[in-house]
Amino acid sequence: MIGAEPVCPVTLQIISRRRRLDMKNTARKTTVFVTALLCLNVIVPDSAVADSEAVRNNPVAALNIHGDRTAWATLDAFPVDSAGESGIGPFDVDWHRVTMAHRADVQSLFIRYELTTAADFSAYPAFYNIFVDVDNNRATGYIGGGGQFPVGAEYLIQGASVFSFAGGGDQTAFVWDYKGAADFDIQSSGVDIAMEVPLSLMGTPTSFRFVLYGDNVLNGNTPDYYPDTGDGGELGGFFEYSTSTQPEEPLGEMASYSPAPTANDYNNPHKGFMLWGTDYADGAPNNYYGATIYHIYVPWREIETSDQVFEWGRFETNHLLPILNKDPRATFVLRPVADYPDGQNSGVTLFYTGGDLRRDFPSFLTNAPLSITAYPYTSCDGDGPGITPDWNDPAMITQLVQFVQAFAERYDGDPRITAVQVGLLGLWGEWHQSGCDNRGPSSAVKIAVRDAYAAAFTNTPLQTRYPGNPDAVGVEFGFHEDYFPSFTAPCIYGFPDCDDSGEWNMDYSFKHVTPASVDNWLSNPISGESPNTNQKRTWSNNVNNIMTVLRDYHFSFLGPAGGHEMRGNEVNLLPMKRLLGYNYQIVRVDWPTDIWWGHGFDVTLVLTNTGAAPIYHRFPVEVALCDAAGVPVWRGTYSFDLRTLTPNVDFERTEHFATPPVAPGVYSLRIGIVDPRTGEPGIRIQSAGEDANYRIVIGNVQVRDPTTSDIDGDGIPDGWEFEHFGSFTGAVATADTDGDGQGNLEHYISGTNPTNATSYFRVESVSPDGALVVQVKTVTNRVYTVERSDDLSAGLWSGIGEPFDGTGELISVPDTNPTPVGLYRAGVSLKP
Repeated sequence: MIGAEPVCPVTLQIISRRRRLDMKNTARKTTVFVTALLCLNVIVPDSAVADSEAVRNNPVAALNIHGDRTAWATLDAFPVDSAGESGIGPFDVDWHRVTMAHRADVQSLFIRYELTTAADFSAYPAFYNIFVDVDNNRATGYIGGGGQFPVGAEYLIQGASVFSFAGGGDQTAFVWDYKGAADFDIQSSGVDIAMEVPLSLMGTPTSFRFVLYGDNVLNGNTPDYYPDTGDGGELGGFFEYSTSTQPEEPLGEMASYSPAPTANDYNNPHKGFMLWGTDYADGAPNNYYGATIYHIYVPWREIETSDQVFEWGRFETNHLLPILNKDPRATFVLRPVADYPDGQNSGVTLFYTGGDLRRDFPSFLTNAPLSITAYPYTSCDGDGPGITPDWNDPAMITQLVQFVQAFAERYDGDPRITAVQVGLLGLWGEWHQSGCDNRGPSSAVKIAVRDAYAAAFTNTPLQTRYPGNPDAVGVEFGFHEDYFPSFTAPCIYGFPDCDDSGEWNMDYSFKHVTPASVDNWLSNPISGESPNTNQKRTWSNNVNNIMTVLRDYHFSFLGPAGGHEMRGNEVNLLPMKRLLGYNYQIVRVDWPTDIWWGHGFDVTLVLTNTGAAPIYHRFPVEVALCDAAGVPVWRGTYSFDLRTLTPNVDFERTEHFATPPVAPGVYSLRIGIVDPRTGEPGIRIQSAGEDANYRIVIGNVQVRDPTTSDIDGDGIPDGWEFEHFGSFTGAVATADTDGDGQGNLEHYISGTNPTNATSYFRVESVSPDGALVVQVKTVTNRVYTVERSDDLSAGLWSGIGEPFDGTGELISVPDTNPTPVGLYRAGVSLKP
């Protein structure tokens, strides 16, 4: 009865911080109770308790602070402010909730304030203060004018302005230097504010602690702290945010697998043998060895029908589509040509209409107003007939450069193109006029066209005929040796018609003309063809030396003329085909056998290239999790560039991936190399275990939901253990880590912090307020009960009201029929 003599020495006495009843095998059936003895004579409130919250980490690609706030809802926000600010003024701040995120490249911090009442952020920025402790050390930085902050702030975000602490040795001196400003946006009549702060203004921290302070004192009202315990001094509460993008520790047990290498015949793109494709529409060439590359001459005449009018669609209909209709994986080597001797007998003129068929350049060049001179010839050293334009006419140089630019605009970066050969000039686009040398292109023309190609093509590989001067000076062009192997290497291999005495020989030019071009194979392909019968036969009767030359000079493809035009030589030619270009094998893969939603995982891949050259196109390497049928449910891509893998060097890369939100279960981890044309694996890997979709099967992965999985079976979900102990098995369920009287399992059930001795489940207060009121601080996804016992010795408890769900806020439960002396207890259990 109120007013009676006290029968106990204190008003509110915690009898037991920990009372576990109904302990079963699972935490979900466990209830944690705390009990309080109450004397109704005098009310002495429980002392303030600090409650530092868990770290938040929300990396995002970007966040539009001026747009819809929908994206913010997916982020892990800090808890709702548990107490409103009574008597709040019209311009005062009453925190409700704060959300933070950071750009994954750690350039910006995104902050969203949600307020319970509207305030004027623009006019009164001093009301909005975030005190930021970037070294996580209270002994340095500002601790508040009265020492009330639990953090030592090196930075202050006040409104949209960022300041650095300049108080020197006095941690209570409010002295700050301006650093810069954030961008901000206000919505919903002033109760929803978002801002983007450059993290460089705060030294780009990897983590920081902070307290929000609504400086309502300026209006004569009470300041509002967020968290509410943020004014508790050294023992007060704070929040913490992490911008760390470092990979987390490996999750689960690590597995390792090294698939066996294979030597299969794969028709991979952009390598191997090349076929003649210029007049494919008039009859396909024989393809005895699975070639996928087609060499196509691009007659200037057929493309540019009048000045700056280009018929690319017609060209592709004539030349590319007939091949692609038969083999959608086909790729092309294109060489523009303006003078092809005897084109009628080579199929080059197949789609010409009207005019002199000897002419391979547009007629508008020789017509007014350009009126560029042209020179018909019957034979140039036995090749002809044809017509040569005046390469050296200034108007001609302009037209040549314009065509190259238009050509690049159409095809640079086109994944169908294996390479562009920098043609146009000279006979067959080879930059010479042998036999008619007085009509040949000058160095000035070559330089202009060379530089036009180099500037216009920045993605598609380029080749020229010779490593000559000025053809290959100052550029990284690859080379097409069209008298292979006779003019390729020194004459030490017994190749027919070999001549290594001049710049027509590729090795000679590397040594004596353009030494810098010897390494051009690192960025652009080397190829060759064998036009003469005795050269073609060397492919099968001098195999070892041919293979040596292909390997030493890093060839990627051979053709269109060569030994592959003759059938029945698989034993010699298929190993040659594999050697040409790239040839990838998986040496080893390391991966975790268990991964959890919301936590990244590492996959280490070791690749080797057993071919003669790199690949020169961007083909991403993919990690996939596949279901039992081999269908990917998630796909991740390595960030490295496959083009950097040079021959016979093991390349190792560990990539950190975000765990996909796929259904928990066991999946097959597989590796593939994706063709950008299809978005699916398109390069077959020379390793055992290939599935039907060109992926190599590596091993199984268990995907877990950290909110429900319990890998060590201790009743505590893996995610909660990781959040508080840094690993998924880091908590001992029965251990009292922080010495507050409650074990780790009980902390999980009650939603309190197991590493903070001041954070534990308790009755916050028992006080008369009209009716007697018991207050309990709650969290969401929990069910609470409040009970009273009039005689503890009898062990009888009666419920006060009905069980209720936690809201994340302080909940008051009235006892409308209290007794003079009573014991109250609160219980919490997981919500079913």
